[in-house]
Amino acid sequence: MDVKKIRKHAMTAIITFIVYVVGVITLILTVFIKMLELERKYPDGIPDEFLEQESFLLLLAIFLITVIIIIFAIVHLIFYIISIIDASKFDDKTSMILLLVAVLVPFLGLIGLFLLRHQAKEYGINQAKIANRDEAVDSIFI
Repeated sequence: MDVKKIRKHAMTAIITFIVYVVGVITLILTVFIKMLELERKYPDGIPDEFLEQESFLLLLAIFLITVIIIIFAIVHLIFYIISIIDASKFDDKTSMILLLVAVLVPFLGLIGLFLLRHQAKEYGINQAKIANRDEAVDSIFI
């Protein structure tokens, strides 16, 4: 089991999740703020010339943010599935259960990913101790 890869997969899933959430919040705030500006600027309704001129820029911004969100969501999903597979390789299944439950409650996935990173680190430390102990025993008998 490659502990470094497991830790990288989990960290990539964490980072893409954070970027994804920030992107969604940015999109919502952008649209909401723009709608409030338009409501204050045009209390009697939005004129047609505005719709022809400035709506293109607003739609372009929304489209670009949405594309970025979708890309990060796909990357997150890929590394999240890889992390679930990685978590299944450990004896302690807590992180895997959290990752599976996080399909319904997404923020539990962050906890599961951090727990998976911790489990991989502990596994790597334990493997290093076992390897050092085996080398010491071999040096005594050789």
